[in-house]
Amino acid sequence: MTGDKAPALGQNLVNPTRIEFSEGRPKGFYKSIVLDVFAVGAALGFGYGYYRYLTQGLAVWILLVALTLFAVLAVLQVFLAKHGGRTLFVILLEAIALIGFFWQDDWRILGITGAIVLMFLVWGYHSASGDLRTASRYRFSVSRARSLASSRRGCSFSWC
Repeated sequence: MTGDKAPALGQNLVNPTRIEFSEGRPKGFYKSIVLDVFAVGAALGFGYGYYRYLTQGLAVWILLVALTLFAVLAVLQVFLAKHGGRTLFVILLEAIALIGFFWQDDWRILGITGAIVLMFLVWGYHSASGDLRTASRYRFSVSRARSLASSRRGCSFSWC
């Protein structure tokens, strides 16, 4: 070695030491905020479309487009969200946006509906993020080999 610094323990070409700079906001912070704003806007658009569908007979394809946009942005939120507190706040805003156009209805019905919508949104986010965490640790090559072996056995038993 020609340098006067000793290499860090455990550092080699296979396991290099990462240098991280923590100045300012984390990477992708503003992108996730923009995505959250778009998701709340899509929930607002779907809530308005559903209100117009029920009251004035809006075309169902417009309602389906709004639902698809809201669903796509909700899936992107699951992939990109990192903080639980802000995500819960965004889900609360989405639930308010979905039922906000029905403010003229009875407040008890609106409260129960809002609680159910909030419960389903939180449940959906929680289960999807759990599936995403599990899928990132799943070894696909081993499972593919096992499923191929079991399908070969199943095919061989069916020919008997």
